[in-house]
Amino acid sequence: MTKIAIIGTGGIAKSHVDAIQLEAPRAELVAAMDVREDAVRAFCEQHQIPAAYTNVTEMLEREQPDLVHFCTPPTSHAELSIACMRAGAWVLCEKPLTASLQEVDAIIDAEQETGKFTSSVYQWRFGAGGGHLKQLVEDDALGRPLLGICQTTWYRNDAYYAVPWRGTWQHEAGGCSMGHGIHAMDFFLWMYGPWSEVTAKMNHLNHDIEVEDVSLALVNFENGAM
Repeated sequence: MTKIAIIGTGGIAKSHVDAIQLEAPRAELVAAMDVREDAVRAFCEQHQIPAAYTNVTEMLEREQPDLVHFCTPPTSHAELSIACMRAGAWVLCEKPLTASLQEVDAIIDAEQETGKFTSSVYQWRFGAGGGHLKQLVEDDALGRPLLGICQTTWYRNDAYYAVPWRGTWQHEAGGCSMGHGIHAMDFFLWMYGPWSEVTAKMNHLNHDIEVEDVSLALVNFENGAM
């Protein structure tokens, strides 16, 4: 049986719990960790998780999980990924995986050092419809790719950005590009293949935040599509 722990008990964590419970009895959720003690204890009680922690090192030492799910703000991902792999666990991390290429390199170094791996949540790649569409593109069943349009036209109100870690470079590492449009953009780039040139702009037009609330890009693909 695979022992699993969750770090971070915010809104997305429940989706991870639901997914883990669907894998029973192959997988068992043994612990949850959050820096907010009241939050993690309430979360564990709600989902019948045996152990609650506020310290990641203590949790890793006591529980020795095989897999750790991260549901934490983005700028914690690299440090936590490396710590968990060095403790013997594999990692499934919410998007975005890191805030920089330097952090990606550090995770790769830790993977080579430990033999463990870190994966990030880009679930659109694994749906049946998405896989079918990519296969149609690869088989040229739709004709030669020429033009693609990728939109994430979501709106977030001021209450959404009132959460302390959102809307800041220090904690969120980006705005709508990193937090909202990332799934559609990742899926589109995965489906159409490698790109050769990107021209982009971003700005915050409607919210009093540090990061962008709108971004636009023009992309040239190696297959000639735009």
